[in-house]
Amino acid sequence: MKKLLFLLPFFLLGTACSSDEENNIESQEQFTLPESTPKEIIPKSEMPYWLSAKLQDIEDNLKPLDKYKVYQGVWKEEAVYHIWSILSSCIYYDTYDQQGTRIDWKKNDIKDFEANSHDWKLIYIIE
Repeated sequence: MKKLLFLLPFFLLGTACSSDEENNIESQEQFTLPESTPKEIIPKSEMPYWLSAKLQDIEDNLKPLDKYKVYQGVWKEEAVYHIWSILSSCIYYDTYDQQGTRIDWKKNDIKDFEANSHDWKLIYIIE
């Protein structure tokens, strides 16, 4: 009986993680920024200050094999920015509003973002 009680937390942890809808890989694959996304590369001097500062920090600390792409789109009639990294495990983590606040996906609807964000363009590349 003690062995079963010992294993119960591990069983509950495994079932809690596997059924979480937010971690569903299928839903994450709906929003992609393909290679065919239009490129409009702009200098950091033309970006919002917070974004150019963040990109400068990334460039100053760039590790071998790191690769970043910065996308700009529109969601809820406002500019949004997504910093994609080849080493990132979270597809939406580095998505920001136009003021530079990271979008909190616990308070915002990811499905609405996937369905209604538009006019995406690649604006910067770090390699």
